[in-house]
Amino acid sequence: MAKPNANKSEFFFYGGADLEWPCIPKNTYPEPYFTSVQLVLAHVNEHGQNEVSPIKLQYTPPTLPATVINLAEMGVKISDSAKTQCGNFKLFVDFTATDDPNNPERFLGWDSIEFVREPIYCEAEPKSSSSAAIDSVVRKVEIRQFNGLMSTSETRGYSFKEDAEVPIERAQIQVKQGRDGGLMLYGVNGHKVTMYDNFRDRTTYSDDWYSGDLPPSPVHTTDFKFTEANLTDSTYFDVDAFWIVIGPAFNKETAEDFYTITLKTMERANEEGVRPLKIIYYKK
Repeated sequence: MAKPNANKSEFFFYGGADLEWPCIPKNTYPEPYFTSVQLVLAHVNEHGQNEVSPIKLQYTPPTLPATVINLAEMGVKISDSAKTQCGNFKLFVDFTATDDPNNPERFLGWDSIEFVREPIYCEAEPKSSSSAAIDSVVRKVEIRQFNGLMSTSETRGYSFKEDAEVPIERAQIQVKQGRDGGLMLYGVNGHKVTMYDNFRDRTTYSDDWYSGDLPPSPVHTTDFKFTEANLTDSTYFDVDAFWIVIGPAFNKETAEDFYTITLKTMERANEEGVRPLKIIYYKK
């Protein structure tokens, strides 16, 4: 799993491997152990081909031999405030293991973690202030806080108008779990989504709201800055930021069809792979 910070200048990687491989016999002696771990960060080009990324991986190699590999304990991450590269990426993790000291590469295995860094995170900082950008999109309108319950689903979404999880045909948003275990937020039925621009203002961090630090009342649309051109069909979703949701009936003067949302908590998946979610959102 790849977890980014709010402005996607850093990604932190979680997961790992044990020795429950189909190719390794059960109850062998001596017990098998890992002999090496290799990490490669690849960028997926426009032709769908993997190419080595210029972004450098940072991590501390594990102490080997070992019976478990843990990426979080290794501190695997990328840090790229220079905005070197955006797009689709894969972190390839190659393992070798053995139960024979004379053959350290007896067993070979690999896995990969896919993640996305959208093009917006490689753009230059806007020359104008974020507050000026929002004023040109929507006027200052008071909005109210709501708490909701929903889940990851292929057939259901959340309705800000009904304040409930509903069939997808009546929803404004939908949340699905990505292949890397992270969450993706989708705008549905004509709605678009984007992460707020608050983090772009490097002169102040006091308005970088997230689920653990909500804006003081009264709350207004202008507390959540965004760029209309950045609205898209989907984006990653987590507890560390707010996302703007704009619908087809959006009115810049009245803030009609304007919503902002963050993830409060994500529960474990049930037997069907569905994760219950708690969300916080604001609307007029």
